[in-house]
Formats: sequence, structure tokens, C-alpha cells
Amino acid sequence: MRLAIMTFVYEADRNIAFDLLDSLLRSCSGAEIDLYFTDDGSPSNLGRKILSWCDDVGIKATCLRDEETIGFRGAVYRTVRLLKTIADQDKSYDLIIRIDTDALVIRPGLGDLMQHTCNDRFALYGVLQDMRRKDRLGFILDLLPFGLKRRIDRSGRIGRSYTLSRYRPVWWWRIGIMGLLRGFRFKFVQGSCYFLGGGVPKKLKMLGYLDCFNQKRIGLITSEEDVIVSLMCSAAGIRVQEMDCTDPSWKDVNSIGDEVLSRDPALLPYVIHPLKATPEHEELREKIKRTLPFFKE
Repeated sequence: MRLAIMTFVYEADRNIAFDLLDSLLRSCSGAEIDLYFTDDGSPSNLGRKILSWCDDVGIKATCLRDEETIGFRGAVYRTVRLLKTIADQDKSYDLIIRIDTDALVIRPGLGDLMQHTCNDRFALYGVLQDMRRKDRLGFILDLLPFGLKRRIDRSGRIGRSYTLSRYRPVWWWRIGIMGLLRGFRFKFVQGSCYFLGGGVPKKLKMLGYLDCFNQKRIGLITSEEDVIVSLMCSAAGIRVQEMDCTDPSWKDVNSIGDEVLSRDPALLPYVIHPLKATPEHEELREKIKRTLPFFKE
């Protein structure tokens, strides 16, 4: 099985990123894995360190680095860049794994699970979540030809505040209309961990969806990359397969806490999130690695 891993790294992730990658490789042993990631202008050049680590463990890695940090508001921009990079490869993949660096794989056999259950090359796999009411409203307002938009500061970063200064449609408005026509109903796959069939990036590129991003043509929905990916897939006629229908443990992929260690390891999700780079979560992370059988094998 050929897998492509997509993730973003930031300066704060300089320790946890390696934990994630190591756990993924352990759980997907036997698969041919390539890594595609972005480096959000990290001062320590974390991307270069990850490239060196990948070279040591024998996997091919591609780093797309921004020289200045653009923060979490750049999530859509980074996702589109990575999907386009994967679509441009001569190599074809069976599956693309999109995962956050503050996630952790905690069970063996993730590769086997994906090989047996994620065999549609034109599907989106994940746990569906409803958009919040304010985001639904923002989505609808964005489909109007003019209206509100997020402010962009002098460094080019998208802020939280907004202004009544959008005089053109947002960059994704055609995708939004087509998504609604094809059944998008304000549900999206949770962004901490989801999978794309290997043919999805090339199909999105063929439809032009990966070439129309324009940061100057933004509205209110700007950083929600999981919403935009789900919308693109809906507009492209790509079906969603809910992983928690196949394996009920997937519904907990976005929950983490001390109760994880009190559960039967066989009933835990393959992936847990978030485990941030904080002292509290670092302590929990170490306790997980000392306790769960997966990390002792």
C-alpha cells in the first residue's frame, strides 16, 4: 500500500511532531510512505530537521516552507498547496492521510485497517461533524457577491476581526454553490485526522479546485480547511465514508484526557487528539507511552 501523509508543522511542534510521525510509521509498518508537510516559518527551521529524520528512517519527504509565519489562519492555503503538490506527482497513492501534529497514533494496525476499509480511490473518510450555527451563517454570507471579510494585517496574516469591505465573490463561491447542489449540508470531516482516496487530489486539480485559491478574495470562512476539503469533495461528487460507522471507536478521535488510560486499549481509537505542546499534555503523553502496549512493542 502506498500512503501519502499530509501535515503542518510549527515552531511549537518541534518535539511532538516526531512523536506523531514515529507512531504513524509504527502503526503502518509495511506500507510505502511519503511525507508532505508545510513549515510555518519556524525560526529553528523545523522542516529541515524533519527532512533529516525522514532520511534516517528511509521515507521520502517534501517540505513546503513559508519564510514568515502565517499562523492557523493559513490552514486552507497550506492544505491546497499540499494537495496540489501530491496531485502533481507521477506516483499514485492508495490513500492520503491528513493528520495534525498534535495527534498521536496509539494502536497497531492502522495501515491494515485502511487497506481493508478505505479501498475507494475517490472517497473521503473521516468522522462527520456539524458546522456551528455562526459558521453556517458565515458560509451563507460568503456565497453572496459582496459582504463581510476577515481583516488582513500588514504581514499578510488573516485576523479574527472583520470588515464590510468585500466587493467580489470569495474564491471558493463556485465550489460552494456546486457543493450545495450536490448535497453538502453543513457537515464536514473532523480535521484532526481524515483520509482521502488516492485519486482525490488529481480529481480536485482536474476540476480546477486547487488553482482558484486567492487570499485576497476571502470572506468569513477562511481557516476551516476541513470544511473546505469536505466542500470540495462534495462539489466533485466524491462520497464521504464515515469511519465511526466502520469502527465505533473513531467517534472519539478528537477527544483526549486522563480517562483514555482507564479504557480497554482494544476499544480506544487508533488516533487521539489533541496532545498539545503544553506541560500538562506532555505529562499525559509520556504516561500514555509508558502505559499502552503499542509503545512497548
